[in-house]
Amino acid sequence: QGKLAQSYVSGAQVWYDLVEQNGLGNLQRDPGEMDTLSALDGSYSLGGLEGTGLLVTMGGIFLNSKGQKIDAIPMLAPAPQVNQLVSNITPITTLVAAEPNLKEKFQNFGDWNTDIADPSGTSAPLLRLAKTVEGLSSLLGDGEEPIALNEGAQLRSILTLASSLDSLPAEKLAEENSLQQAASEALDVILEDSTLVRNINSSVKTKIKESMAQVVISITNNIPSSGVVVESSVVANIENAQEAAQS
Repeated sequence: QGKLAQSYVSGAQVWYDLVEQNGLGNLQRDPGEMDTLSALDGSYSLGGLEGTGLLVTMGGIFLNSKGQKIDAIPMLAPAPQVNQLVSNITPITTLVAAEPNLKEKFQNFGDWNTDIADPSGTSAPLLRLAKTVEGLSSLLGDGEEPIALNEGAQLRSILTLASSLDSLPAEKLAEENSLQQAASEALDVILEDSTLVRNINSSVKTKIKESMAQVVISITNNIPSSGVVVESSVVANIENAQEAAQS
C-alpha cells in the first residue's frame, strides 16, 4: 500500500505487471494480474502479489494549484521487498523501476520511495527530478492530438529519460544543466521513434525541445537545489510554464 503522488492521484488503475525477459512487463493489465483503483487521497492497497513484477499506474487525475482536474501521467514502482509496508508510486519510483542503478544515486538526495506530495515536505532535489519527469511526460501526452501515441508510449518515454539520467554523475543529477541535458537527449530518441510518437516535422521537434528546456528552467527556479520543500508551495509557477509549453 502507499500513495500515488504527482500531487495525489485519484481514480488511477494500479496493477502488478508481471515482468518479461527484458526486466519489464508489457505495461498492460493482463488477466490474473492483481489490480485496484487509487482513492481520492491517492492511496491504494493491493494484495496477493505473486511472481516477479512491477507496480504500474495509468489514468487518474489530480488537482493542480487552481483546483483544476489534470490528467495524471503513467507511473511505475519496483515490486515491494519482503516486509516492506509502504510502496509509494511517483515519478521518482518510476525512474528507479526503469533504471535500478538510480536507486543508489538518489541516496544522495533522500529516500527514493518518499511520498513527494507529503504536506510536511520532501527532498528538494528529488522534487526537481519528479517535476522534470512530469513535465516531459505531460508535454508528450497533452491535448486532443497528443504527441505520444498512448499512455504506454508515454511510460516508455519516461524510461528513455531514466536512461539519460542514469548516464550522468550522481552529484549533478538535479542541477539545471543536467536536467536539461537529460531531457534533450531523451527527446532526441523519443521523437524519432515511430512506436512512441506520431509523425511530426523537424521544426515541431525543435519547438518541443525548446519548450521542455523552459519547463526545466521554471522547475529549478522555483524548487531549491537542496533542503526540504512542500510540493504544493512551489508548483503554481511551474504549472504556468507547463501550460505555456503544452500550448
